[in-house]
Amino acid sequence: MDIAPIIRTDFLRVNKDSSLSQMIGQLKQSNKRYGLVFDGQNYLGIIQRKNLLKTRLDSKKVKIAKHLTKAPLLSEHANIIETAHLMYNSNLDFIPVERKSTIIGVIEAKDLASLALLLPEAQLFTVGDLSLVYTKPLQKNDSVAKALEIMHQESVDQIPIFDLEKIYGIISYRDLLKKYFIWPPKREFSKKLGKAQGGAKGSKSDMPHLASLPVSSFSTNDNLITTNSQELVREVMKRMQSANVTCALVVDNGRSLGLITVKNILRAIASLDIEQKFNIRFIGLSKLALDDYEIKGIKKIASNEAFKLQRTLQNDAFSITAHVKEYSKTGSQHKYSVHLRIESLGELTAVDQYDWDIKKAFHKAFANAQNKVKHDLGRRSSNSPLNNL
Repeated sequence: MDIAPIIRTDFLRVNKDSSLSQMIGQLKQSNKRYGLVFDGQNYLGIIQRKNLLKTRLDSKKVKIAKHLTKAPLLSEHANIIETAHLMYNSNLDFIPVERKSTIIGVIEAKDLASLALLLPEAQLFTVGDLSLVYTKPLQKNDSVAKALEIMHQESVDQIPIFDLEKIYGIISYRDLLKKYFIWPPKREFSKKLGKAQGGAKGSKSDMPHLASLPVSSFSTNDNLITTNSQELVREVMKRMQSANVTCALVVDNGRSLGLITVKNILRAIASLDIEQKFNIRFIGLSKLALDDYEIKGIKKIASNEAFKLQRTLQNDAFSITAHVKEYSKTGSQHKYSVHLRIESLGELTAVDQYDWDIKKAFHKAFANAQNKVKHDLGRRSSNSPLNNL
């Protein structure tokens, strides 16, 4: 099963010269949680919201191009388990999807978790089977700064909040992003402090920094999803999807055990990793004028395509040698050749591909290899002695 059914094509495009406040305004107006940053038609990356919350930024002056993250890119036919592994390890809520080097949409973590739980191996996952998120406890009067510190130190996106021993709500990066940058604090706090000080004119100068405010001012207290350790994860995920939230409180016999999150559901799905029965050797790749990110992207393409070959070869072990060479140059453009040698059960398959775009060359080379392997398997099957009985 691949990711094609859950690709969202209605993503928000943000210009690289936009300010942070402009981007947030676009997100709010379009009711989107994310935006992809472009320079004209060229995709540049995304903004990681967590990085924005770690620093004090003037959202009206800061250009988003200065805080770009180069997110990994997915093929539109990427495998669900591989995608879950990539998204979990990338610690992202979404990943862009490309077709022939063009961004065509995004995959959201919630959609991926919902689809992945339809896999036969995941149908009987219970909440108790997952590693739950349990963090240092937060009381409702603790500061936002303390919440951010815990999120950063423990690599979590949500924290439950208590009123003494009783569950009060949940605070998340989403809550903080939504209110930290959009909430007009001067108007709200000038009113509150003005009343407390009898309408003193100097109230604005006493306005506290938002990081010092209590988490109760930012938390989600309604629409909380609760579950127990015996419930099937797919049933909890249905309720989370319906409520448009990314976590649920796990409570057994009145005792809070922690949170089940989309991130940890993806971690469980990624644990279903298909055993890799191939190895890939690259020749010439390190000699090309490519940066580390581009090389990692090419290796990821090769790995994804190799998994497809593995399924075609019915999980037989095989090896791939990818010989890459730059053999032509026109101005700033480079033409590449990709030569693949695939050895499996004593059979050798060799293909060549040429293109000005090295990623396209790899995709086309593996597509050629896939077709050739299928043809050879079909030919061997038709020539089998069993067919003559």
